[in-house]
Amino acid sequence: MNKLLLFLIINVSLIHSQTAIIVGTPVDTTQFRKLRYQIKDASFFIKMSPDNPEYYFQRGEYYMQLHDYNAALTDFNKSIALSKSVDPAPIYKRAGVYERIEEYEKAVKDFTRVIELMPEWEWGYNDRGIVYTSMKKFDIAEKDFLKALELKPKWSDAHTNMGVMYYDMGQMDKAITYYEKAIDLNNTDSMAHNNLGYIYFKKEEYQKAIAYYDIAIKYYPKYFNAYRNRADAKTLLGDVEGACNDLKTAASLGDEKSIALLKLKCKE
Repeated sequence: MNKLLLFLIINVSLIHSQTAIIVGTPVDTTQFRKLRYQIKDASFFIKMSPDNPEYYFQRGEYYMQLHDYNAALTDFNKSIALSKSVDPAPIYKRAGVYERIEEYEKAVKDFTRVIELMPEWEWGYNDRGIVYTSMKKFDIAEKDFLKALELKPKWSDAHTNMGVMYYDMGQMDKAITYYEKAIDLNNTDSMAHNNLGYIYFKKEEYQKAIAYYDIAIKYYPKYFNAYRNRADAKTLLGDVEGACNDLKTAASLGDEKSIALLKLKCKE
């Protein structure tokens, strides 16, 4: 196994943003500074060894974490071009960039290539299923998620993503089933708790929704979507102060929607 592939498997990105949007959380100041230093170091090594694909791959990963997707694409393309053999790692990461900038056809093409190279790796099917869900190609997405679960039956992430797909299809009961299964497999799955809470919010079961949002936040304290969602539920229950406190927290985490809502609803 080459170094890039080992790095990929250890540091696999959570691309299953969908309704939860864990990926895309604003980069805080400390993390920003760390990433800038890492980019500087990687750039030094590239200058010293301009034909080494691993350094471009590493720098592309840092740019991706900074949400500088154009720079990330440039480095992943360079890594792919310099690789002496077909390496799935930069192709997979490039697919993730394409997914985030909503160039879905390109993302599908890259994920498909990764699957061809690594047909027993569940992440390829899972992530391609996410893209197909975004494209509303639900039949194909379902096949990919089922394949991922065939390869890794007790994988909570794939169950959560199936829940997202069924929610987008309007099949709430199936969505609930898959979110609950994800939680059974991994009670710390914040995305499943948040999304399940959102379904109960839609059902006007606000206390139940809040209970799930509470758990999502417990396991992922920087989950700004869960704070904003909980604020919506608290507002409808008449807890304006609690709602404004949640919006303040979400806004402090960089959530632009909460910043706007804070000004509108809380006069901040």
